[in-house]
Amino acid sequence: MYPLGLSCCLLLALPLVAAEPLLKIPPARATVEIDHQAVVLTASGTVSKAAQPDSYALSLAVDLADLQAHARQMLAAQLDRSQPCGERLTILDAGLQPSQPTAVLTAKMHFERWTCAKLMGRTINKRLVGGDGNVRVELIPALETPTRVRLQAEVRDIQADGSLGQLLRSGSLGAELKEKIRSSVQSALDKATDFRATLPTVLQDLVRLRSVSFRGAGEGRLELMIDAEASISPGQLEKLRAEVPLRHL
Repeated sequence: MYPLGLSCCLLLALPLVAAEPLLKIPPARATVEIDHQAVVLTASGTVSKAAQPDSYALSLAVDLADLQAHARQMLAAQLDRSQPCGERLTILDAGLQPSQPTAVLTAKMHFERWTCAKLMGRTINKRLVGGDGNVRVELIPALETPTRVRLQAEVRDIQADGSLGQLLRSGSLGAELKEKIRSSVQSALDKATDFRATLPTVLQDLVRLRSVSFRGAGEGRLELMIDAEASISPGQLEKLRAEVPLRHL
């Protein structure tokens, strides 16, 4: 056992060594299509030496500001509908905000349910239910596997007119809305954790995720924070040296 003083020094020194960046990954932009919307994801980060031999730690930040800007359009592509004799749903507005380590998507909508009947050769439309509502859904990223992020969604608040409120709380509409919100943002996370657009070629297939979280990046901007690691053999290290100039590697 180390003396107390030496133990403290080691505990203080180890994070400093591990955190020293060997490589700065410059911002890499990738344009992806999510629910028929072109969204720009920008990733940057660092590579540091890890404790294990031939092992390296990666810290990446993916800027999701453009995803935030397209939140309403993405939800509208998934949810908007106008059935003459059925449901009519319009997403009026949507906002995606950081609430680290999670994110919150708030959707404002107008919903109506109509029925049709034939009367003396004419079709008569009648509105059964209608109203406006606001729904807040918390989005929680978690590791499903070392290479995939799984997004969980939890409804945190529903504010809606009487009949619409009942449909959102206990009917299929609330479950559908939650799943559509989750799947839209899940598509973005799948793209954000596809490292072919952001990492040197040698590292792309070696990366294993360790943790993921959302964070605020100032002025309401949302970022996905990714901590990962990669084991690199001496041969792969030489290829990496040839591809990207690294300091002290």
